[in-house]
Amino acid sequence: CSRGGPTPPPISRMTAYTLTPPPPACAPPGALKVDISLNATDGIRAVPILRGFFERMPALRFLVLALKALLTRHALNTASSSGLGSYGLVCLAISFLQRNPRGRPQADIDAPMERAALGGLLVDFLGYYGHEFDYETSVVSVKEGKLLLKEDKGWVNAHNPYSLSIECMMNPGRRKTLLARTLPLTDLLW
Repeated sequence: CSRGGPTPPPISRMTAYTLTPPPPACAPPGALKVDISLNATDGIRAVPILRGFFERMPALRFLVLALKALLTRHALNTASSSGLGSYGLVCLAISFLQRNPRGRPQADIDAPMERAALGGLLVDFLGYYGHEFDYETSVVSVKEGKLLLKEDKGWVNAHNPYSLSIECMMNPGRRKTLLARTLPLTDLLW
């Protein structure tokens, strides 16, 4: 790629049912980037559910856009490059707003622009997932609206105990697991 990043390896074989995204193709700067999944229908079925969350949680759209820009700036915006893809990011943001672990006033979530609360929500999100979230034991569950235990779901991974686990909304038995990086999320701001 001409952006100075590593060149993705060539695709040597196609796996029919993989949860690991394929390596990205390089696109010129400013081009629209698209991830394509074959034989995966969960994303299509999730669209109306996600649309409902975006309608009920006005802060969600702004929080996700700010986080996507931040992750893109640091080349951490795709799962294929050991970053966080859109679905995982949206699930984390929904879970954060559902549970409101920092105790923000509900008005900050319902009207973030009118209350100038987006910056606070962004810092709270980064602080929570960067310093407070228990990666070793917790599973993010949007469907349940709470954190679940990896042990209860049988998702404990002795080789990568601090991996981020997100339960799929459409198929709760399926998980998205991301290896936790050593870079705290709050370090992305500075």
